[in-house]
Amino acid sequence: SLSFMDSVALTIRRARRCGDPSLDLSNKGLEALPDELFRLGGLTHLNLSGNKLHSLDGRLAQLSGLKVLLVDDNQLTHLDEPLLRPLPCLQRVSARGNPLDDASQQLLTQL
Repeated sequence: SLSFMDSVALTIRRARRCGDPSLDLSNKGLEALPDELFRLGGLTHLNLSGNKLHSLDGRLAQLSGLKVLLVDDNQLTHLDEPLLRPLPCLQRVSARGNPLDDASQQLLTQL
């Protein structure tokens, strides 16, 4: 049977092959974002909800077409403006259910 990370890699590869603009990696137990993710240049919607992420990877800036980023119910304490600023198309970030600091809460209201 497929290991857990293999199934994540498979999901990402399938999205890449099909040119799918939307990727759902919710509830996969991820503590870090897999390298393969950053090769999906055409991605517009990314769902990372319900994982175990403590921080967001700076390489997200490579996903320059990203419009929607869902990171609800993780363990994020801080969202960096420099991380989100290089994403010119970003319209919506949802980070409910995270222990975010005040500065991050403020940042989310400005997006």
